Amino acid sequence: MFFKGSSQGISIYSPAKINLFLEITGKDNQGYHLLDTIMQTVSLYDVLTLKPAKRFSLKCNIPIPEGQNLVYKAWRLLEETLSQKLPVEILLNKAIPVGAGLGGGSSNAVATLLGLNKLFELQLSKEKLIALARQLGADCPFFLYGGTCLCSNRGDKIEEQLLIRDMYWVIIYPDIHICTKKIFENFRLTHKSFCGKKIFNLLKEKRYSECIHLYLNR
Repeated sequence: MFFKGSSQGISIYSPAKINLFLEITGKDNQGYHLLDTIMQTVSLYDVLTLKPAKRFSLKCNIPIPEGQNLVYKAWRLLEETLSQKLPVEILLNKAIPVGAGLGGGSSNAVATLLGLNKLFELQLSKEKLIALARQLGADCPFFLYGGTCLCSNRGDKIEEQLLIRDMYWVIIYPDIHICTKKIFENFRLTHKSFCGKKIFNLLKEKRYSECIHLYLNR
């Protein structure tokens, strides 16, 4: 994520992500699915603009109910955690499709935490921001790292990170909204291959054709 500042506030570019690899490996004792996944940020962004205000307000270019928006939930969580009022006006310009598996909501939540931290000079550490992000969604901590990350547990544990600068991704969105919760609810585990680490190591070594071969034949 990157910032642009002015006397009127700050703007944050909040990226989408894709999963280069995702495999469900089981469930924990609380019933959450465990993942072996590689996440990658891409150059498709929403933009959040935060300005000092007398009270909280959230405006978006598409209709998203305030109580269900992760931007609102991130602001509320931070106020409650710090026991501090954070009066801010947030303008959210959505370009990332909703319900496309691109992590737009999670990215926006983390952008909100980072923006409030900067705007109100809260001086929250990365460790504290990660702990807050984890409360908002399993893939939220990833957006505090970005690039290419090997993730495990519920997707919230970052095992390794690298930056791939010589590959391009083509995203095709068929305008179909898919509920992640329903996908997981209907999943039935048939095998475990744990290929994520192997594929990540091949990416690190730039052995891209071998990555594709391993993925297709796992």
